[in-house]
Amino acid sequence: MFYLWKKVVLLGDVLKHDRDRNSIRIVVTVLIIGAVLIGLYLLISEGNGETNGDGGGNGGGNGETITGIDFRLQGFEGGSLGGDARIRAVGIGTDSLKIRIDKVGAEDILILNYEENAEYAYTGTSWLKLPITQSSPYSGIPFEQWAQEGPGTYEYDYQNFSIKVTINEVNPSLQDNLFSAPENAKVKEVETE
Repeated sequence: MFYLWKKVVLLGDVLKHDRDRNSIRIVVTVLIIGAVLIGLYLLISEGNGETNGDGGGNGGGNGETITGIDFRLQGFEGGSLGGDARIRAVGIGTDSLKIRIDKVGAEDILILNYEENAEYAYTGTSWLKLPITQSSPYSGIPFEQWAQEGPGTYEYDYQNFSIKVTINEVNPSLQDNLFSAPENAKVKEVETE
């Protein structure tokens, strides 16, 4: 949670100097996606959820080293859809982890590239680049654990909340250009102190 608070302060400083609506959308996108991922991580890693899965179970159990995953994450509260994202990650278990989160039904994108030490956020019209801090919670997300379940759909329930994880592919072949802003894009860089 300290990481998210630090991002709020940093992004608040950006907004002091740039108050356009697009910057506000970027801030909101980064914070919402971050909160969803952290919530999912805490829900599943603490073992509070019950797993109801229909997956094939041929993930990493066959001795294959898991280095990447492509999955869809849907969060529900009281049966209503609260968030929907496609998440792709490569470099799992390494210092060069790369994560791309595309909000389904929108052009919002969040990219975390540990190799470049950069977070990229896109809202359909502009890109923002922030440095990744050492306290980033994203590197602790248990992608490998989920990938071991293999392709399929799994539900995790906790009280009035449920999360549906649909694993599309384990160790997908993904292009490097998915994990940074497009080459010709105008990217606004934000520095931290």
